[in-house]
Amino acid sequence: MGARAASSQGLIARARLWEPAAIGRLLSVIENHPERWPDLQRQLEESRPAGSVSTTSRVVGVTGPPGAGKSTLLDKLLENLVGRGMRAAVIAVDPSSPFSGGAVLGDRTRMGAAAHDPRVFIRSVASRGAAGGVADSTAAMLVLLKNLGFPVVIVESVGAGQSEIAIAQLTDFRIVLCPPGLGDDVQALKAGILEIADVLVISKGDLPGSELTEREMRSAVGLRRGRKPPAVMRVSAVTGLGVAELVGEIIQGI
Repeated sequence: MGARAASSQGLIARARLWEPAAIGRLLSVIENHPERWPDLQRQLEESRPAGSVSTTSRVVGVTGPPGAGKSTLLDKLLENLVGRGMRAAVIAVDPSSPFSGGAVLGDRTRMGAAAHDPRVFIRSVASRGAAGGVADSTAAMLVLLKNLGFPVVIVESVGAGQSEIAIAQLTDFRIVLCPPGLGDDVQALKAGILEIADVLVISKGDLPGSELTEREMRSAVGLRRGRKPPAVMRVSAVTGLGVAELVGEIIQGI
């Protein structure tokens, strides 16, 4: 066995014990050395404990326009999940720094207490110019986190516009956030990220205008053809409005 393979196996063994440092190093291998992913994936499968039953993971996409409050709401969703005794992992895709190429906003700077709970793992990933609101390494990272047994794995995209819908191909369940007062911007969203939503969330639902935006969104999604219209929910990370109900939608089928 080569030294690299032995090192990877040691990291995998520690990652299966939920060691954040080991999980982080494995994700760094995927992000920085994609040519090593096939061997790493094989080792992951071979290391699965004998007789273990594969965990059903729910991969959840969270997207929406810049300023919609994705990270703030995500913090409350994580609090609710761990309050139910569940582990969760988050891949937060950030814009790339023009200087270092790394993620601009950083791992935990946008989230609160939930980010420090030992049952929550959060990793920021630089988009590195990839289109679609996610990074090229995101798909492999999701495979790793599912293999490690996280029941809920969340992908938070870069602030997405009309065409940035790659997250739909990577996830089982998609949450699209729309802040109050979109006005004519509803028309721009309707042809893009609105089409991928399983749940359309009116974020900042405690603010004036949120009820009007909710009515506008219900009218807009009624025009979607070929698929069941998404649920429309008004949610507030400040007051807790709708948070438990949204988590209930997320964990269905787990």
